[in-house]
Amino acid sequence: MAALAAFVLLQVYLIGIARHETLFLDVSPHDTPSPRIFGPRKVGQTFSVRKNGLSRLDVLVGTYGRAVGADLRFELWEVKPAEILAAETTIPASALKDNLFASAVFKPVRRSEGKTYKFAVSAPGAAGDDSVSLWMSSRDIYRGGETLFNDSPAGGDIVFRAYAKRPVIAELGRVTSKYPGILGSPLVFVLAAVLSEGILIYFFWRLLGGLFGGKGPHV
Repeated sequence: MAALAAFVLLQVYLIGIARHETLFLDVSPHDTPSPRIFGPRKVGQTFSVRKNGLSRLDVLVGTYGRAVGADLRFELWEVKPAEILAAETTIPASALKDNLFASAVFKPVRRSEGKTYKFAVSAPGAAGDDSVSLWMSSRDIYRGGETLFNDSPAGGDIVFRAYAKRPVIAELGRVTSKYPGILGSPLVFVLAAVLSEGILIYFFWRLLGGLFGGKGPHV
């Protein structure tokens, strides 16, 4: 029974305590590239965050079919109520592939919910012939923000994905909210899932013990 108890505790930790990256914003599709990014140029986007733990942003990169030699610098700024640098990181050139998403991963912003942010992507070490673009939409497909070029509104929206690091149980509300009464409780959902997995593991181990004449795993 000790093994079964350890399994249940592990499941509780993974579901209720451990934090995992969860997608909460996906802005797409694209129909045009942004201005090329090199030297002092910056391309970015403002956006609203509805989750705590903002931890990653993916941007869709266009390399024009070339291998890229310069890294991208990524900055995340809180713009309301005041402009504050919230995170910065580097996206290495090796991660920049034509028409694929590149990820900027940073320390989770604990109290990001309800705030407005902007990200800015630059490539100080790039020249015009070694530059990339970010794919974007020429139309206003995301009403929560707008594209920025050198910190000025440029129209349209950058194609990007935003993630937050949160416990699985924090996201279960979206799944269970459509069920009535006690079935709509995330806690009940988790307990039922852990219990059912525990029962399956218990009988599986008992079955192995029977197949091996009592010399197999024991609980």
